[in-house]
Amino acid sequence: MAKRPRELTRGDAILSNFSLWNASFDERIDAASKAGFDAIGLFIPTYIELTTRGGRSDAQLIEALARAGISLAEIEALTGWSRDSATRKQCEQLLDAACHIAEAFGTRHLVVIGPYDGTPRDAARDLRWICDAAKHVGLLVTIEFLPFTNIRTAAEALELIELTDRDNLGMTFDTWHHFRGAQDWPMLESIPPERVACIQVNDGTRVPQNPDYLLDTISNRRLLGDGEFDLARFFALLERRGITAPVSVEVINDELKQAPAAHAARRMADSLRRFYPS
Repeated sequence: MAKRPRELTRGDAILSNFSLWNASFDERIDAASKAGFDAIGLFIPTYIELTTRGGRSDAQLIEALARAGISLAEIEALTGWSRDSATRKQCEQLLDAACHIAEAFGTRHLVVIGPYDGTPRDAARDLRWICDAAKHVGLLVTIEFLPFTNIRTAAEALELIELTDRDNLGMTFDTWHHFRGAQDWPMLESIPPERVACIQVNDGTRVPQNPDYLLDTISNRRLLGDGEFDLARFFALLERRGITAPVSVEVINDELKQAPAAHAARRMADSLRRFYPS
Protein backbone atom coordinates (compact mmCIF):
# COMPACT_ATOMS: atom_id res chain seq x y z
CA MET A 1 0.00 0.00 0.00
CA ALA A 2 1.29 3.48 -0.88
CA LYS A 3 2.36 5.70 1.96
CA ARG A 4 0.08 8.71 2.34
CA PRO A 5 1.80 11.73 0.73
CA ARG A 6 1.69 13.81 3.91
CA GLU A 7 3.44 11.02 5.81
CA LEU A 8 6.52 11.15 3.58
CA THR A 9 9.71 11.91 5.46
CA ARG A 10 13.43 11.22 5.48
CA GLY A 11 14.23 8.10 3.47
CA ASP A 12 11.19 8.48 1.22
CA ALA A 13 11.74 9.28 -2.45
CA ILE A 14 9.62 11.20 -4.95
CA LEU A 15 10.12 10.99 -8.72
CA SER A 16 9.89 14.61 -9.86
CA ASN A 17 7.52 15.51 -12.68
CA PHE A 18 10.30 16.87 -14.88
CA SER A 19 12.51 13.80 -14.54
CA LEU A 20 10.19 11.94 -16.94
CA TRP A 21 9.78 14.82 -19.35
CA ASN A 22 7.86 13.00 -22.09
CA ALA A 23 6.03 10.30 -20.12
CA SER A 24 2.27 9.98 -19.86
CA PHE A 25 0.64 9.83 -16.43
CA ASP A 26 0.25 6.05 -16.62
CA GLU A 27 3.83 5.53 -17.82
CA ARG A 28 5.02 7.80 -15.02
CA ILE A 29 3.32 5.95 -12.18
CA ASP A 30 4.23 2.54 -13.57
CA ALA A 31 7.89 3.53 -13.96
CA ALA A 32 8.05 5.11 -10.50
CA SER A 33 6.48 2.09 -8.85
CA LYS A 34 8.77 -0.44 -10.54
CA ALA A 35 11.85 1.64 -9.67
CA GLY A 36 10.91 1.73 -5.98
CA PHE A 37 9.84 5.36 -5.59
CA ASP A 38 7.23 6.19 -2.94
CA ALA A 39 5.54 9.00 -4.83
CA ILE A 40 5.53 11.17 -7.93
CA GLY A 41 5.31 14.85 -8.67
CA LEU A 42 2.93 16.40 -11.18
CA PHE A 43 2.89 19.65 -13.18
CA ILE A 44 -0.36 21.56 -12.62
CA PRO A 45 -1.08 22.02 -16.37
CA THR A 46 -0.60 18.27 -16.84
CA TYR A 47 -3.33 17.58 -14.29
CA ILE A 48 -5.63 20.07 -16.03
CA GLU A 49 -4.95 18.41 -19.38
CA LEU A 50 -5.65 14.94 -17.94
CA THR A 51 -8.99 15.96 -16.48
CA THR A 52 -10.23 18.15 -19.34
CA ARG A 53 -9.06 16.94 -22.74
CA GLY A 54 -8.08 13.56 -21.32
CA GLY A 55 -11.46 13.05 -19.66
CA ARG A 56 -9.96 11.38 -16.57
CA SER A 57 -11.77 11.85 -13.28
CA ASP A 58 -10.04 12.25 -9.92
CA ALA A 59 -11.43 8.86 -8.94
CA GLN A 60 -9.85 7.22 -11.99
CA LEU A 61 -6.47 8.86 -11.31
CA ILE A 62 -6.60 7.91 -7.62
CA GLU A 63 -7.42 4.32 -8.59
CA ALA A 64 -4.48 4.22 -11.03
CA LEU A 65 -2.13 5.52 -8.33
CA ALA A 66 -3.43 2.97 -5.83
CA ARG A 67 -2.95 0.09 -8.27
CA ALA A 68 0.66 1.17 -8.77
CA GLY A 69 1.24 1.61 -5.03
CA ILE A 70 2.30 5.22 -5.61
CA SER A 71 1.06 8.50 -4.15
CA LEU A 72 0.99 12.02 -5.59
CA ALA A 73 3.14 14.11 -3.26
CA GLU A 74 4.52 17.11 -5.15
CA ILE A 75 2.85 19.81 -7.28
CA GLU A 76 5.00 21.88 -9.65
CA ALA A 77 5.21 24.88 -9.89
CA LEU A 78 3.48 28.17 -9.15
CA THR A 79 4.88 31.37 -10.65
CA GLY A 80 3.56 34.80 -11.63
CA TRP A 81 1.98 35.27 -8.19
CA SER A 82 2.78 38.94 -7.53
CA ARG A 83 -0.34 41.04 -7.03
CA ASP A 84 0.38 43.34 -9.98
CA SER A 85 1.78 40.66 -12.27
CA ALA A 86 0.25 40.33 -15.76
CA THR A 87 -0.02 36.59 -15.05
CA ARG A 88 -1.76 36.94 -11.67
CA LYS A 89 -5.14 35.80 -13.05
CA GLN A 90 -3.59 32.67 -14.52
CA CYS A 91 -1.74 32.08 -11.24
CA GLU A 92 -5.02 32.24 -9.30
CA GLN A 93 -6.45 29.55 -11.58
CA LEU A 94 -3.39 27.36 -11.11
CA LEU A 95 -3.51 27.83 -7.34
CA ASP A 96 -7.17 26.81 -7.33
CA ALA A 97 -6.21 23.69 -9.28
CA ALA A 98 -3.32 22.94 -6.90
CA CYS A 99 -5.61 23.24 -3.87
CA HIS A 100 -8.13 20.95 -5.56
CA ILE A 101 -5.37 18.39 -6.24
CA ALA A 102 -4.23 18.59 -2.61
CA GLU A 103 -7.74 18.04 -1.31
CA ALA A 104 -8.47 15.15 -3.70
CA PHE A 105 -5.13 13.34 -3.51
CA GLY A 106 -3.77 14.37 -0.10
CA THR A 107 -0.78 15.93 -1.84
CA ARG A 108 2.04 17.02 0.46
CA HIS A 109 3.57 20.18 -1.02
CA LEU A 110 3.34 22.85 -3.71
CA VAL A 111 6.53 24.34 -5.15
CA VAL A 112 6.55 28.13 -5.66
CA ILE A 113 9.21 29.90 -7.72
CA GLY A 114 10.11 33.50 -8.56
CA PRO A 115 10.42 36.05 -9.84
CA TYR A 116 8.24 38.40 -7.85
CA ASP A 117 7.50 42.11 -8.34
CA GLY A 118 8.45 44.81 -5.86
CA THR A 119 10.24 44.38 -2.55
CA PRO A 120 10.61 41.29 -0.36
CA ARG A 121 7.81 42.69 1.83
CA ASP A 122 5.57 42.90 -1.25
CA ALA A 123 6.44 39.28 -2.03
CA ALA A 124 5.67 38.22 1.55
CA ARG A 125 2.23 39.83 1.32
CA ASP A 126 1.47 37.78 -1.78
CA LEU A 127 2.93 34.59 -0.36
CA ARG A 128 0.51 34.89 2.57
CA TRP A 129 -2.35 34.68 0.09
CA ILE A 130 -0.92 31.45 -1.33
CA CYS A 131 -0.15 29.94 2.08
CA ASP A 132 -3.57 30.74 3.52
CA ALA A 133 -5.35 29.15 0.54
CA ALA A 134 -3.09 26.09 0.78
CA LYS A 135 -3.55 25.69 4.53
CA HIS A 136 -7.29 25.11 4.09
CA VAL A 137 -6.46 21.86 2.25
CA GLY A 138 -3.47 20.81 4.40
CA LEU A 139 -0.89 21.72 1.77
CA LEU A 140 2.67 22.83 2.44
CA VAL A 141 4.07 25.65 0.29
CA THR A 142 7.77 25.53 -0.50
CA ILE A 143 9.91 28.21 -2.14
CA GLU A 144 12.53 26.95 -4.57
CA PHE A 145 15.42 29.35 -5.00
CA LEU A 146 16.63 29.72 -8.61
CA PRO A 147 19.72 31.76 -9.56
CA PHE A 148 18.01 33.18 -12.67
CA THR A 149 15.17 34.76 -10.63
CA ASN A 150 15.19 37.32 -7.84
CA ILE A 151 14.92 34.48 -5.29
CA ARG A 152 18.46 33.43 -6.11
CA THR A 153 19.74 31.85 -2.94
CA ALA A 154 18.73 30.00 0.20
CA ALA A 155 19.32 33.22 2.13
CA GLU A 156 16.83 35.14 -0.03
CA ALA A 157 14.28 32.32 0.24
CA LEU A 158 14.65 32.27 4.04
CA GLU A 159 14.15 36.05 4.20
CA LEU A 160 10.81 35.65 2.40
CA ILE A 161 9.81 32.76 4.67
CA GLU A 162 10.49 34.84 7.76
CA LEU A 163 8.71 37.92 6.40
CA THR A 164 5.68 35.86 5.34
CA ASP A 165 5.35 34.29 8.80
CA ARG A 166 3.21 31.27 7.91
CA ASP A 167 3.76 27.86 9.48
CA ASN A 168 3.00 25.97 6.25
CA LEU A 169 5.75 27.76 4.29
CA GLY A 170 9.19 26.22 3.80
CA MET A 171 12.02 25.90 1.33
CA THR A 172 13.09 23.49 -1.39
CA PHE A 173 16.81 22.81 -1.73
CA ASP A 174 17.72 21.77 -5.27
CA THR A 175 21.32 20.57 -5.49
CA TRP A 176 21.64 22.00 -9.00
CA HIS A 177 20.75 25.54 -7.91
CA HIS A 178 22.99 25.28 -4.85
CA PHE A 179 26.09 24.08 -6.70
CA ARG A 180 25.53 26.28 -9.74
CA GLY A 181 24.50 29.22 -7.56
CA ALA A 182 25.87 30.72 -4.36
CA GLN A 183 27.20 27.45 -2.86
CA ASP A 184 26.60 29.10 0.49
CA TRP A 185 27.36 26.20 2.83
CA PRO A 186 27.26 28.30 6.05
CA MET A 187 23.78 29.48 5.05
CA LEU A 188 22.59 25.89 4.55
CA GLU A 189 24.03 24.99 7.95
CA SER A 190 22.11 27.81 9.62
CA ILE A 191 18.61 27.21 8.20
CA PRO A 192 16.18 25.77 10.78
CA PRO A 193 15.62 22.13 9.77
CA GLU A 194 11.85 22.49 10.05
CA ARG A 195 11.94 25.14 7.31
CA VAL A 196 13.30 22.64 4.76
CA ALA A 197 10.18 21.22 3.12
CA CYS A 198 11.71 19.29 0.22
CA ILE A 199 15.10 18.26 -1.18
CA GLN A 200 15.46 18.00 -4.97
CA VAL A 201 18.57 16.10 -6.01
CA ASN A 202 20.64 15.68 -9.14
CA ASP A 203 24.27 15.96 -10.24
CA GLY A 204 26.12 18.00 -12.83
CA THR A 205 29.41 19.39 -14.05
CA ARG A 206 31.10 22.23 -12.21
CA VAL A 207 31.42 24.22 -15.46
CA PRO A 208 28.11 24.72 -17.31
CA GLN A 209 27.76 22.77 -20.54
CA ASN A 210 25.52 25.51 -21.93
CA PRO A 211 26.10 29.20 -21.11
CA ASP A 212 22.32 29.74 -20.92
CA TYR A 213 21.49 28.79 -17.31
CA LEU A 214 17.89 27.78 -18.01
CA LEU A 215 18.73 25.66 -21.06
CA ASP A 216 21.54 23.96 -19.15
CA THR A 217 19.11 23.29 -16.28
CA ILE A 218 16.58 21.49 -18.48
CA SER A 219 19.08 19.56 -20.59
CA ASN A 220 22.26 18.62 -18.79
CA ARG A 221 21.54 17.46 -15.26
CA ARG A 222 23.16 14.13 -14.47
CA LEU A 223 22.37 11.06 -12.43
CA LEU A 224 23.69 11.23 -8.88
CA GLY A 225 27.33 10.18 -8.90
CA ASP A 226 27.80 10.84 -12.62
CA GLY A 227 28.74 14.49 -12.20
CA GLU A 228 31.08 16.66 -10.16
CA PHE A 229 28.86 18.06 -7.38
CA ASP A 230 29.97 17.27 -3.84
CA LEU A 231 26.84 15.29 -3.05
CA ALA A 232 28.49 13.37 -0.22
CA ARG A 233 28.97 16.67 1.61
CA PHE A 234 25.39 17.71 0.82
CA PHE A 235 23.82 14.51 2.14
CA ALA A 236 26.08 14.60 5.20
CA LEU A 237 24.75 18.10 5.94
CA LEU A 238 21.17 16.81 5.79
CA GLU A 239 22.05 14.04 8.24
CA ARG A 240 23.96 16.31 10.60
CA ARG A 241 21.23 18.96 10.67
CA GLY A 242 18.45 16.43 11.26
CA ILE A 243 16.54 17.48 8.14
CA THR A 244 13.63 15.08 7.68
CA ALA A 245 12.14 16.29 4.38
CA PRO A 246 11.67 13.68 1.63
CA VAL A 247 13.91 13.67 -1.43
CA SER A 248 12.61 14.41 -4.92
CA VAL A 249 14.85 13.15 -7.74
CA GLU A 250 14.90 15.79 -10.48
CA VAL A 251 17.31 14.70 -13.22
CA ILE A 252 16.40 16.58 -16.40
CA ASN A 253 18.66 15.20 -19.09
CA ASP A 254 18.35 15.12 -22.88
CA GLU A 255 19.53 11.52 -23.15
CA LEU A 256 17.11 10.26 -20.49
CA LYS A 257 14.24 12.18 -22.10
CA GLN A 258 14.57 9.82 -25.08
CA ALA A 259 14.75 6.63 -22.99
CA PRO A 260 11.74 4.51 -22.01
CA ALA A 261 10.24 5.85 -18.79
CA ALA A 262 10.86 2.62 -16.86
CA HIS A 263 14.55 2.58 -17.83
CA ALA A 264 15.06 6.25 -16.90
CA ALA A 265 13.26 5.90 -13.55
CA ARG A 266 15.25 2.80 -12.62
CA ARG A 267 18.55 4.55 -13.37
CA MET A 268 17.50 7.54 -11.27
CA ALA A 269 16.47 5.34 -8.35
CA ASP A 270 19.73 3.37 -8.52
CA SER A 271 21.76 6.58 -8.54
CA LEU A 272 19.90 7.92 -5.50
CA ARG A 273 20.64 4.76 -3.53
CA ARG A 274 24.36 5.36 -3.95
CA PHE A 275 24.05 8.31 -1.58
CA TYR A 276 20.72 7.90 0.17
CA PRO A 277 19.66 4.31 0.83
CA SER A 278 15.97 4.03 1.66
